[in-house]
Amino acid sequence: MAHQHLKSACCRAHIIKYGGKRRQCTKCRKTWIIRAKRRGPKKTRTKKDLVEQYFDKYISNIKILAKKRGWSESKAQREMRKSLRKYIEENIKSYLKNLPQNEPLLAVADAIWHRIEKEKYTIYLIFLRPIKSKNAHITLPLIYPGHETREGWAEAWNVIDTSITERIKALVCDGQKYLIALGKRKGWQVQRCQFHFLANLQMYLGVSDRKKNSVVLSLVYNLFKTDSSSKSSVILEDLRKI
Repeated sequence: MAHQHLKSACCRAHIIKYGGKRRQCTKCRKTWIIRAKRRGPKKTRTKKDLVEQYFDKYISNIKILAKKRGWSESKAQREMRKSLRKYIEENIKSYLKNLPQNEPLLAVADAIWHRIEKEKYTIYLIFLRPIKSKNAHITLPLIYPGHETREGWAEAWNVIDTSITERIKALVCDGQKYLIALGKRKGWQVQRCQFHFLANLQMYLGVSDRKKNSVVLSLVYNLFKTDSSSKSSVILEDLRKI
C-alpha cells in the first residue's frame, strides 16, 4: 500500500503531515512521531583537522587537547583515533599523487615502534625521493603489533605499486637484514645509515684493543667524509690491512 493511502491507527482516517517527523489523524487530530529520537548521548562529529593540528604541532599532546576542549583524556584519545581514521580514509588514494612520473627514485626505509596501552606496535615507513630532487614522498605507513619483522617489511613493500618499485635505483636503510637482502635481490645500490653503521661497528670491535679500534673508527670517519674515489681506495686498503 502506498504511503498516501495509509489510515490512522486510532480512527482509520486520512493522515496528514504535521511538521518534519510528526503525522496527524484528520479525524481526532491526534499526532505522533514517525521516527523515534535516538536514545543516549549525541554523537559528536569527528573532524579530520584534529590529527592535522597534531602533526602541525598546534596540539602538542593529548592532555592539552583534553584540557582545551573540556574532555576527559580517554575521550580525547578516542577523538584523535577517529580523526586519524577519517584522515586516512579521505587521503589513502592521494599518497604519492605528487610523485614525478618516469624518474628514477631513491628509497629510504625505516621502522619505529611505540608502546600503546602496554602493547608494542611497529610503524613501517618508506619514503621515495626522485634522485634529482630534495623532496621525499611518503608511502602509506603500515602499523603492526610486535617487533620489526621480515613479514612486516614484506607487507609494507607490497603496498607500493610495481610500476613505482621498478623505478627505484637505490635504498637507504639502517641495515635490517630483510632490507639489505631485498636491495641486493632487486639490484639496488644499498647505503647503510651512518649512525647505525658506526654503532654496529663499535659493537663488533669491542673493547679489548682500544688503540686499534681508535684507528679503525678514524679511518671509517674519513671514509664517510670524503667524496674522492682515489682517497676512498686508499682508506679501504688501510682497513683491509688492519
